[in-house]
Amino acid sequence: MPNWMLLVIAVTMLAGCGQDVTDGIKAYKAEDFANAKRIFEGHSTNGDAQLYLARMYRYGEGVSKDLKTADVWYQKSAGQSQPEAMREYGAELLDSPDPSKGVRLLDEAGQAGDPRAYADLGFHYLYKDRTGKLALDAFQKGGNYFQALYGTAQVLEMGGTAVSQDPKAARAKMEAALANPDPELSGMLESVAFNLAEYYMYGFGGPTDSARAFDLVSKYPGPETRTLAAWMQFLGMGTPKKEQEAVAEWKRIESGHERLIYSEPYLWAGLSMAYFSGIGVEKDAVKAELYRQRILPVFAGSFLPALLGTQGLIPGGCELRRLTLSHGEKPDRYRAVLAMTWLEVAKCENKKGDLSGAFQSARVAADLGNVDARIFRVSVLAQMTPGDAKHALMFESVIDGLTALSQTGVLDKAERKP
Repeated sequence: MPNWMLLVIAVTMLAGCGQDVTDGIKAYKAEDFANAKRIFEGHSTNGDAQLYLARMYRYGEGVSKDLKTADVWYQKSAGQSQPEAMREYGAELLDSPDPSKGVRLLDEAGQAGDPRAYADLGFHYLYKDRTGKLALDAFQKGGNYFQALYGTAQVLEMGGTAVSQDPKAARAKMEAALANPDPELSGMLESVAFNLAEYYMYGFGGPTDSARAFDLVSKYPGPETRTLAAWMQFLGMGTPKKEQEAVAEWKRIESGHERLIYSEPYLWAGLSMAYFSGIGVEKDAVKAELYRQRILPVFAGSFLPALLGTQGLIPGGCELRRLTLSHGEKPDRYRAVLAMTWLEVAKCENKKGDLSGAFQSARVAADLGNVDARIFRVSVLAQMTPGDAKHALMFESVIDGLTALSQTGVLDKAERKP
C-alpha cells in the first residue's frame, strides 16, 4: 500500500478519534444518527453520550426501538447525576408500579438545576396523586420556568389538599407563563392563551376584559384558540362582529378534523347557532339539533346548551337545564356565567308558566351570586297564588333543613343504622 494512502487512513482515524461528545450532539440534532451513534459509543462512559444513546433507543432514532436498552443507558447516565437523564428517566418511572424512585430522581434533577423536573413532579402530584400542596410546592421550586408557572396557575385555580383557590394569583401566573415561554414547548402556549382568555371572558380572577381575551387567542393561533376567536367574532365579544367569517372558520376546523379539547363546546354550539339561524350556511333545523347534541357537558359545555337554548339561539329551550347545566360549591371560571344561565332558565320557565321551577332555578342563580336573581324570585312569588307561594317557601325550607342536616352527618348515620 502506498505511503500516502496509509497517511490518509491514519489522519482519518485520528480525526474520528478526535471527535468529542459535542460533535455527536451536533450530528444528532442534524439527524445524522449513524454518525452520532458512532461518536457516542466512542465515549460510552460519558454521561451526556449515555443520555443521547438512551434517547436514540427510546425513540428508535438510527437504531431499532428498544426500551430495555434505553433504560440501561438512562440508568448509567442518571448514575452520573446527569440532570436531563435523571429527569427523563424519573418521569418514565412515575408510571411504574413503584413511582417513588421516579419522584426521587426528579427531585435530584431539580436540585441539579433542571426546573423541568420540578414541573414534571408537580403534574404528577396534581393529576395522579391529586395532592394540591405537594404539587404547588414542586411547581414553586421550578421558579419562573414556563411549565412550573402554568402548573402553579392550575393548582391555584382548582385548589386541593391544603391549598385554597386563588383565582387572582392564578391569572397572574398564567400571564407570567406567557412571558417566560419554553422554545421546546411552543405548542403549549396555545393552551395557556386559551385558558387565560377564558379568565378574561368570564371575569375569573379579575375584571372581565373581552378585548384582552380576543388579543390572546389571536396572538397564539392554533385549533383551540382559533375556535374561541371565531366564537368571539360571531358574538362580537372584544372584536367587531363577523358572523360569516366565524362560521367559515368553524367549518374549516371541522373539515380539517383538528383535535380539540377545551374549545370543542364552542365549535358545536357555534355551528348549531349557525344552522339554526341560517347565518353563513343554509338554515337547517336538523343539523342545528345534531350539533347541539354533540356538545359534551364539560368545560364551557356545562352551560352553553342551556344559555343558548333559553335565548332561542339553538334548539331545545329551557327544558335542557337538568341534563346539561350543573354547578359546584367551589368558585370556578364559569361561576358567574352559570349564575346568569340559571337566571335565564328561570325566566324561560316563568314565561312557560312553570312558576315553581322558575322560583327554584332563580334560587340556584342567587346562591351562585347573581344579585338580579334575588329580585326575580320576589317577582315570581308575587305571581303565585297565596297557597302556591306558601308551598314553594315550605318546600324550600325543607330542602334547606335537609341540606343542613347532611352537612352535620346526621343523615349519613341514620342511613347506616340497620
